Amino acid sequence: MRRIIIAAILTLATACSGFDNRFTNTTPIPEIPVPEIEENFVEKKLNDNPRSLKISLTLSNPDDLKIKSGQLVKAGEILSDRVGERRSLLERKKLLEISLEEVSRTISAPTKPLQLPEMPQLPKADFTKEQVAIEKAKLSLDEKAQIVAQQEELIFSLQNSQVNNDVVLHEQAKLNIAKLNYLKSKVDLDSALAQLSSVQADRKYQEYRHNLEYQNRLLELQRQQNNYEFANSRYVEQVKEQEFRKASINTQLATIDEKLDTLVAVTSPFDGTIRKINYESQNNNFIVAVATLDVASESSNDSASLSQSISRLPTTIAGISHGKF
Repeated sequence: MRRIIIAAILTLATACSGFDNRFTNTTPIPEIPVPEIEENFVEKKLNDNPRSLKISLTLSNPDDLKIKSGQLVKAGEILSDRVGERRSLLERKKLLEISLEEVSRTISAPTKPLQLPEMPQLPKADFTKEQVAIEKAKLSLDEKAQIVAQQEELIFSLQNSQVNNDVVLHEQAKLNIAKLNYLKSKVDLDSALAQLSSVQADRKYQEYRHNLEYQNRLLELQRQQNNYEFANSRYVEQVKEQEFRKASINTQLATIDEKLDTLVAVTSPFDGTIRKINYESQNNNFIVAVATLDVASESSNDSASLSQSISRLPTTIAGISHGKF
């Protein structure tokens, strides 16, 4: 292309020079050297860059498309960007991170039941005092009984010996006193026996209360143990549920991160012009569009250079005619 441009310029310059020599004397026009151009330069550029390129674009909605037909684009310019879907995923990710923080709160383990202090044992039963009192009462009663018996024998012998009646009455009075003392000793013995029975009954009641308290303590320990086992089983279930929810949320976050990694903005690989945009298909909520990019090649630059050279041609011819070249 450059050779053609240079040849055209030289042809026009030569024609103008011959016309002007008929009227004016000018110095000979020096020959302009033609630079050598590599034959495969244009082909090389064409082989490096395709003439056109079809670019497949996946859209969440038509607003994700950032270009239109006939638009000039530069290499690296954004063709499509799924901004809405990215924003939705980021909002969902934020909510999941908040949920993960709430789920990750520490669950308090139940407290093990405290061991109750050992119950003190009852002192050994001791009825010695009461038993001694009973033995004393028995001895006193036996002694009083012997006195009564002796007094009765004495009165019987006096009655048979025909002694004075006053003596008999006197001994009879003594017998009555002995019998009263006997009755008193018998009351003391009964009282001592009753005291022993009362102390023994109190002991049995103490043993009953002690045994009842012991049983209540066993029931309380069992109740506490049952409550702990129930709370611990619930704690284990809560921990399992927490781990499951955390794993589920982390899986969702990983999926969102993977999707965010794929939601990159599609950019143009070359400079060029968007010839057309075709909407090929729709898969669920995703739209597939194909943009045809006409790649800007070296020939486009040569055409621009040719236009500039032609626009400057009259000035160049005039310069040649006046020997400025």
